[in-house]
Amino acid sequence: MLKRSHDDEHSSRVERPLGIDDASYDDIGLDLRELVAVIRRRATLIASVTLLVGLIGLIYAMQLVPVYTATASVLVDPRRTSVVDTKSVVSSIGKDSSAIDSEVELIKSTSVALRVVDKLELHKADRFILDRHPTLTEQLIQWARSVLSRAPVRKQIGGRNALLASDKERLALKLKEGITVARKEWTYVIEVSYTDEDPVFAAQIANAFAGEYLVDQLEAKYDATSRANAWLFERLEELRTKVRASERAVERFKTENGIVAAKGTDLNEQQIAKLSEQLILVRAETAQKRAKYQSLLAVIKKGGETTSFADRLQSQVIGTLRTKATELRRVLADLRARYGSRHPRVQSTRAQLADVNAQIKVEAKRILTTATNDYQIALSRERSIEKSLNLLKGEKTGNNQANIRLRELEREAEADRQLFNAFLTRFKEVSQQQSLQTAESRVIEQASAPTNPSAPVKRSIAGFSLILGLGLGCALAFLLEKLDNGFRSPYDVEKMFGIQVLASVPHAAVEAPAGWFSRHFGSLLDRLPRIFGAGRQQSLAKRSALARLVLDKPLSAFAESIRSLRMEVRYLTADDQLNVVAVTSALPGEGKSTLASNMAQQAAAAGKKVLLIDMDLRRPMLTPLYAPTAQKGVVELINGTAEPSEVFVFDPDTGLHFVPAIRSLSAAQAAEILTSEQTKVMLDWAREEFDLVFVDTAPLVPVTDGRAVSAHVDAVALVVRWEKTDRAAVQAALQRTPGLEDKLAGIILNNVVEEEARYYEYYSIGHKAARSC
Repeated sequence: MLKRSHDDEHSSRVERPLGIDDASYDDIGLDLRELVAVIRRRATLIASVTLLVGLIGLIYAMQLVPVYTATASVLVDPRRTSVVDTKSVVSSIGKDSSAIDSEVELIKSTSVALRVVDKLELHKADRFILDRHPTLTEQLIQWARSVLSRAPVRKQIGGRNALLASDKERLALKLKEGITVARKEWTYVIEVSYTDEDPVFAAQIANAFAGEYLVDQLEAKYDATSRANAWLFERLEELRTKVRASERAVERFKTENGIVAAKGTDLNEQQIAKLSEQLILVRAETAQKRAKYQSLLAVIKKGGETTSFADRLQSQVIGTLRTKATELRRVLADLRARYGSRHPRVQSTRAQLADVNAQIKVEAKRILTTATNDYQIALSRERSIEKSLNLLKGEKTGNNQANIRLRELEREAEADRQLFNAFLTRFKEVSQQQSLQTAESRVIEQASAPTNPSAPVKRSIAGFSLILGLGLGCALAFLLEKLDNGFRSPYDVEKMFGIQVLASVPHAAVEAPAGWFSRHFGSLLDRLPRIFGAGRQQSLAKRSALARLVLDKPLSAFAESIRSLRMEVRYLTADDQLNVVAVTSALPGEGKSTLASNMAQQAAAAGKKVLLIDMDLRRPMLTPLYAPTAQKGVVELINGTAEPSEVFVFDPDTGLHFVPAIRSLSAAQAAEILTSEQTKVMLDWAREEFDLVFVDTAPLVPVTDGRAVSAHVDAVALVVRWEKTDRAAVQAALQRTPGLEDKLAGIILNNVVEEEARYYEYYSIGHKAARSC
């Protein structure tokens, strides 16, 4: 009988409204739309908390003492200004961010603060300074220090602080509490700000900090230069004495060993170097002439003509003769062809050719003789230079040890001389720097007395208070939403239990509308002990009107939901002929009796033969409405001590038959009779006599009566009050009632407040449709 979300097509029709897919349904979490809905539902609470916190913040801002902040700007100039190109003793300020941050810390250091105290002679007016009211930030800092260190906070000048060494240090620390030094974004500008109740005094302190920072920078450079100058002077005197001693040692050693040098170099070494150079050149020349001579000899040994080497030697004379011989051969050949070999001109030309060839041979022999002589001369010169070089090297071998020692002494003297010159140059540079020192920072804007206070910024405090109040209001709203463990839509029921919701019945119009506090905190009050239960009961007149509301207001939303509920019940019971339907709830006050009455009235008005039985023997709610004077009821009908005609109450308007319940039994007797076989027999008789039987039972969790009745009926409709019934109570009712899973037709969400429900996604669809209609 239990209709869960996965049983059949009908369940999917009921549980999946148009436009909501399975993924969004299975993951019904706190999405953006639900957040907006929570804010709209709790808008009054959020607005109230926001206004309250904003008002508190505004009152607090009005009580604060105004303070003024004066600001001076200092430029840390990375460009170095120098008269001469010399390296300073103190390096310039770097261009990186860490260097600028270091200057920021230097400006707000205690040493600069002490300088400000001395310059302005603040120790003569320390009471005036120390009695100033601290700003809000200073109050918070002092409070944090007192909490963390548990040390007493100085409040007036009369209290002696043992942790401070002197009055000037106290004044310096007091100034540091009001000073703020910060770099202006990514520039080289540092802003020095001081906050005080007196705007003129704030400007004086800010300017004093900026000025004393520059003075401190200059003095640091001057002190460093003076110390460097004194140290360099001492070292120069030591190095001068050392240089003199090393130079004397070099000259003494040269004299003792007879070493003569020209332009600082040994003469023997100079001669060896020159001869070595000459020997290299002579050897190259000898090799060239040897090659020329050997090539001539090779030609002669091979039996070649003596004129064959002339071309290789590039002789101009031989070249001219060969040209002339070639011309004569041509002429001779021409004459022979013309006159024959015996002609006188042929004979004369032949004689001229023989004479030219003889001249060529003579010239070739002369060249060979010249090459031989040149080679012999070059070879002799080479041997002579080698001999002289060997003699000089032999003489130099004896002076090697002396030269080694001499070079060692000369190196020592040269090193001492270079070190002395370097120190002397640096000493002169530092001496010039000492007389000219410039700061690498400058004040680009002096602080002036501000006209408007810097704190408190009342608008900011009020705005922050409103934002804080809004946040607290939203947090409280979401907290109440989480603590409110009721069901807000059919999705919640179906997601938790997998049980379909038969209908969502709106809040009845005859009831007084719930107040703001009840709407927002009613779920919490419902969980408290019901010591005020009597005061919360509805009047008899209102309950009577509610029991017949479907007839009195047939066009109302409540009547429409009852008809929808009746249709769902009829659809569920049509196939199985389940005519006996129990209407119950987990806890009392859920509206089950009202729903049972209206369902019965609607079915009876539709022409059905309907019986309505009040079987809540502990607290009958329908009996005072239908039969307030009845003497016999359902107990007598079950026991057989009364006939149906004596018990039934007939409603002439709709033809509804009603069986009242008389509170005449104890709790044990009521449970015993409801679990008896006579109860089952009575309900079986009613099933045969009537088309539809509605049974109003006791709640399932607090008592056992409703669980006993559920065993004898055909179907059970469980009423759950919208946003009020605790989920654990419904879970307990389902677990504690044996066999309920097989007979549960579904759950009815009752008393849905339309103004509140329209902020839930399930009801917003119907609300928009209703507005469009």
